[in-house]
Amino acid sequence: MHGQLGGDGDGRGRSHTVGTDDAGPPGHRDFVELARFNAGSVGVFRCGPYESPWEIHAHDDELLFVLEGEVVLTVLTEGDPIVATVGPGEAFVVPKGHWHKHEVAERLVELYATPGGTVHADPGVEDPREI
Repeated sequence: MHGQLGGDGDGRGRSHTVGTDDAGPPGHRDFVELARFNAGSVGVFRCGPYESPWEIHAHDDELLFVLEGEVVLTVLTEGDPIVATVGPGEAFVVPKGHWHKHEVAERLVELYATPGGTVHADPGVEDPREI
């Protein structure tokens, strides 16, 4: 993948090349930040088989767009969890204030736009709403 970002002299106008050929071995994760986005960032996340810890963005929605592979996203709500399988060319918006996680069986290359901060639960926590 190759993209050109517009810039204003602050270094955000760089061109970035992000390889998608190898997402890596199980447990491998690679984040490439393309640009700052308000208090967060826009970037590409690559991984092999992986289950993320729960995370939440208290003040902003997060956009996830799958470039290659597939991910099962689980979003905790006040009712039943939302579980969505997202594949290449598909997008998912995680609503602000909701804990969510990624489960990748094989590989994933995903564009993310996270305009605000992120809080992660400790690994192994089953339901972060209870902490």
